[in-house]
Amino acid sequence: MGVKAFSGEFADSLAGQLNVSSVYKQAAKGWRWTVGLVIEAEPDRGVPEALGIYLDLNDGEARSVSMVPVAQAQACDFVVSAPYTQWKRVMKEELGP
Repeated sequence: MGVKAFSGEFADSLAGQLNVSSVYKQAAKGWRWTVGLVIEAEPDRGVPEALGIYLDLNDGEARSVSMVPVAQAQACDFVVSAPYTQWKRVMKEELGP
């Protein structure tokens, strides 16, 4: 069984994947900002309200990744927002971030 998308377990898994990726470590060298991901609600797809993910990224390391209230995700240095169906396509690698 896989990890439920946009859950606490998902955030932990994302942090772990970032922290073991040599490609990410090299690409993110020098990055020292927070990133907020906003998953916009799509009630007809089982996502009744918007969700937020907070990423504290520093020099190739994910110091913290967690599910947060949308307002906290929107307060990050950089914010990426899209409807749930678009995020699903990104995770299936049908669409690039």
